[in-house]
Amino acid sequence: MLARCHLCVLGCKGGPVKSRSIVPHTSSPSQWAIVGDYPTKSDLGIKEKQFPFCGSEGLLLNSTLDELGYARVGFSTHYALACRPPEGDYKKLIIQWRKKNRGLVAEGKDPLPHPIECCRPRLEAELNGRTQVITLGGVSLESLTGLKGVMNHQGSLTQVNGLQIVPTFSPSFVRRAPRWTPMFRR
Repeated sequence: MLARCHLCVLGCKGGPVKSRSIVPHTSSPSQWAIVGDYPTKSDLGIKEKQFPFCGSEGLLLNSTLDELGYARVGFSTHYALACRPPEGDYKKLIIQWRKKNRGLVAEGKDPLPHPIECCRPRLEAELNGRTQVITLGGVSLESLTGLKGVMNHQGSLTQVNGLQIVPTFSPSFVRRAPRWTPMFRR
């Protein structure tokens, strides 16, 4: 694994935290990949199915792909962060990261890299050979492009390092705010 887990604020010390990490589903020979933000509670709650989007968010993704005439097996699926943030709250994770870094700097030590930076080498290795990517959410968009704010970039084509990237909302966001479902499906 190419992730820099030993430097991550998630405290993975040498590898992903087994209770919070999800491995990618890469058996598809397609050039297409779907990259979500990070594992959800529903992904981790299904112990026999530890792969991206296997919970309720996966049902929404599957039904959307079906409506568009695509099969889920035609895509590899990944997460920008392999480990689920504590309580599934990315904002709390970033607050924790900033607090930890303030303490390290005060002690004269080097700060920890951003969690996205720690996981990016793993994600890039997983995407090796893929040329088209759909990012589902802001964390995955930022991880691959450096762009922030999925609302500002939703549905637009971005090219970065040989990848054609189309960002859209995460299924968990759409489940919480169903009015965005038509934009998600577009």
